[in-house]
Amino acid sequence: MYNFIKMININIITIDNAPYPEISIRLQNVFQGRVYRCIFDYKDKRKFVFEMNDKTCIINLHRTRIFDRVIDGYITGE
Repeated sequence: MYNFIKMININIITIDNAPYPEISIRLQNVFQGRVYRCIFDYKDKRKFVFEMNDKTCIINLHRTRIFDRVIDGYITGE
């Protein structure tokens, strides 16, 4: 992943935090402010599908809602 980010000069990238969070944490340390870790959860009280924290570069994403939204997009051709 490191070489890919360097080769294409990616400005911002989101990486799934599972199953090895230490890999995404290392990338965050190298590419500060450019690598966001995506953490899936089931926080129903959150108003939106995701919550983004620019300070920690972590995106919390409601797992069921995002998959439902993707499937709906396929059905509607979005």
